[in-house]
Amino acid sequence: MTYALISDIHGNMPALQAVLDDARGNNVQQFIFLGDYCLGLAYPNEVLDCIRSINSKYVISGNEEDAIAGLKNIDPSEWPTGQFETYSYYYNYLSNENRQFIFSLPHEIIIKTDNVPSLFAFHKPERYFFDSSPSAIDPQYFAASIDNKTFTVESFKNYSDKILEDDSLLIEQLNALEDGVYIFGHKHIQWSKKLGDKMLIAPGSCGLSLDFQQSAAYAILHWNSLSWECELRRVYYDVPTVYEGMTNSKCAKEHPVWFGVISRSMLTARVQTVPFHQFTEYYANSIGDSARPFTKDTWYASFAEWEKNHLPQKNINNFLR
Repeated sequence: MTYALISDIHGNMPALQAVLDDARGNNVQQFIFLGDYCLGLAYPNEVLDCIRSINSKYVISGNEEDAIAGLKNIDPSEWPTGQFETYSYYYNYLSNENRQFIFSLPHEIIIKTDNVPSLFAFHKPERYFFDSSPSAIDPQYFAASIDNKTFTVESFKNYSDKILEDDSLLIEQLNALEDGVYIFGHKHIQWSKKLGDKMLIAPGSCGLSLDFQQSAAYAILHWNSLSWECELRRVYYDVPTVYEGMTNSKCAKEHPVWFGVISRSMLTARVQTVPFHQFTEYYANSIGDSARPFTKDTWYASFAEWEKNHLPQKNINNFLR
């Protein structure tokens, strides 16, 4: 048994294709998809069409699929605008087949096979590991630690291993769980760790890596007749060329704020959503706007100001990480 573990594609079809090619080149025939497939970048329908076309797969819902599905029972006149307009946009942009596919997805899949430790696949680590280190290792933590020289990209594994091993709450949570492999996405940071008879795997983000490495991240999980083995993999794809191809897309033109923030995250391999939210909070307060979620006018005006703090597009390659 061999599975490819793929998460957080965020509408990045070129990255997904690169990962699928790499997985198939490594004789992987079964796939586990861990959520957040379509919001953010320019190819939401292509990504979902591709996933739906794969025969041997398990697919779960991410928080962004939940947000889209949550609109189906709300009158469109009451759908969010401004800060959360992206959900409405993608709901309408997706084909009916892809919307129905999203509506059908479970939040967790448990794969049980005789005499083999079970696999538990879900999107957010908080499902089982609330307030413990798997939930704390997130993109903002990673970026702040790099900035503070707490660890480097190369030394992250040793640092995270120690955090996980020394986390008494995590050990308590694991002791209450069935032995097996716990697989999750959401945080966009790639790592794995075996603790006793449990293995934790965060395969990272396929389409929006935020660990200072532009390459697409995923993992291969293999049963070797005695135990599960995990291989964390990175796959090159031409990020600047993909970005250039996306800038004239319908998605980029019709939801410029989130596309602008998410595409810059893709280019830098560093979280940009949190700094943008922080900037928008500052901007809204500076103009006396207390409305939350942010209104469309504030959301767009804040983005225009935020962009001024970044290098112009013609110099985009100069700040790629």
